[in-house]
Order: sequence, then structure tokens, then C-alpha cells
Amino acid sequence: MPERNLVELQTLGFQIAGKFILEDKKLLFRLNKNGNDRGSYVFVVNEKVKYVGVTKNSLYARMNGYKNPGSTQETNKRIKPELVKAGVVLIYFLPESDITKFATTIRGKGFEKQIPTDMSTFERFLISIFQPEWNRY
Repeated sequence: MPERNLVELQTLGFQIAGKFILEDKKLLFRLNKNGNDRGSYVFVVNEKVKYVGVTKNSLYARMNGYKNPGSTQETNKRIKPELVKAGVVLIYFLPESDITKFATTIRGKGFEKQIPTDMSTFERFLISIFQPEWNRY
């Protein structure tokens, strides 16, 4: 089943953008690409999707929020211990420009319309497919 996760991510267009690592008991992250982009990110541990999120800021800023969560950043404070416990977490990413290429179908009585998918809808879609354990349902 874990392989299916990665195949589906790659089919959707996700690519590895970097990773979190634990080094000398410090959580660090390194991005190889997409640092300035907005979009959807996925945390993968041992080939299993653990968390799905979106960033309306740069990917770098969002990952830095997990590394150094502010006092009001409840999600970041909740996820950081999971990142530390995992030790190595791959960061998969899909830019917003690629997300809007997907269509959301809206159906009603006598009509059907496809509209570009926004990041929030895409995030909910991914959570419903992968049911990652670090996301709250």
C-alpha cells in the first residue's frame, strides 16, 4: 500500500522538493527546489503519506514555520514533534499553477460545470484519498 501512495502522488505531478532531518537533536529542513513557490505539500515517511497541507506563502516560509512554530501556530506545534520523531521526512510539492489545471465538477439539476480547482479543495481531496494520520479529520 505505501508504494501506491507514492505512485499516486507522482501521477498527480508531485515531486520531491526537499526533506526534514534530525541532526544533533535539531530539526532542520533542506529544500532543493520550489522554495519560493506556493502550492500543496505532502510529508512522506517510509513511503507513506503522513500529512497534507497547502501554503499560500512560500514553501520555505511554511517549512520554517514547522521548524520554529510561533505561539499561536497550533498546527505547526502539533506537527513538529511528529517530524522530530520521524527523523527523516521527505517533502513532496506541487505548485499552485499545476493545481489550478485540475478541474472540479459541480453538478446540479440539469447542469454540470467544471471549474479550476483551488488549493483548499485540492487539499481536502488529497486528505480524503490518503487519510494521512497527522491530519485531523
